[in-house]
Amino acid sequence: MEKLTKKLGMLCLDKFLRVKALRNSPSSEALEEDEKFPIRRKPVRSLKKLSLILILLTFCLSASAAIVTFQSGDGVGETVDVPYLAIVGAPTFNVVSHPVWAVLPPAAWISWTETGQTGGALSPPNSPGIGSPTAIFYESFVLPYSVNAGSATFGADDTMAVYLYNALNPAGVLLKAANWVQDSACAAGPIACEVGELETIILTGFLSQGVNTLVMEAFQRGGGPFAVIEKGEIESRVPEPATFAVMGLGLLGLLLAKRRCHR
Repeated sequence: MEKLTKKLGMLCLDKFLRVKALRNSPSSEALEEDEKFPIRRKPVRSLKKLSLILILLTFCLSASAAIVTFQSGDGVGETVDVPYLAIVGAPTFNVVSHPVWAVLPPAAWISWTETGQTGGALSPPNSPGIGSPTAIFYESFVLPYSVNAGSATFGADDTMAVYLYNALNPAGVLLKAANWVQDSACAAGPIACEVGELETIILTGFLSQGVNTLVMEAFQRGGGPFAVIEKGEIESRVPEPATFAVMGLGLLGLLLAKRRCHR
């Protein structure tokens, strides 16, 4: 009796395992389909994977944006030429601010040496005219993408002209001319040094992907302290049409894969 019970148990277990294996195995129709079309299913799966990757890439591209900031006084990407002293490509120097100068944190007022408000500060000679800047300051920054928007703020004692050089403007574009009208402290209005006399310039439309260089021609007009200050922020991003094109390819791939599966 015990042997019979054990044998029946083994038969039941074998039957259970056979049914389970049959349920988990492909149907005969599916096997016949694979035998007739052995390479159809893999391309469909590959197309689905590629489409999903393209859609995922869309979200990555839409998030591809960078905020690029720059300011005088940090020593990054900035140099100065002093024509009347034959100085070329010198590092900038953070000067002691004059009490009337406006503040623009975190930027600092800069020159090539101490020309600010101290007892032993150098006072450069007055410039003879518009074509003879006392010093020329350079601020370079790199924009990683092709769609760029932003602005920068400038100040100077006594005044300055601002140019931008890049791939879009290889010969340079004048963004703001110097103000040759003088008051008791610096120029009488932007670009100058006192509160309310700094100039914010919209750079959108002038920027390009890659290296951009702001060139600031600064002029000493009324003796005394001399320096400049500047600060900017640019948002650089991937163009939206490219993002939508990648998403469109991904959705088209999913549609084609679905149609192939139905066939």
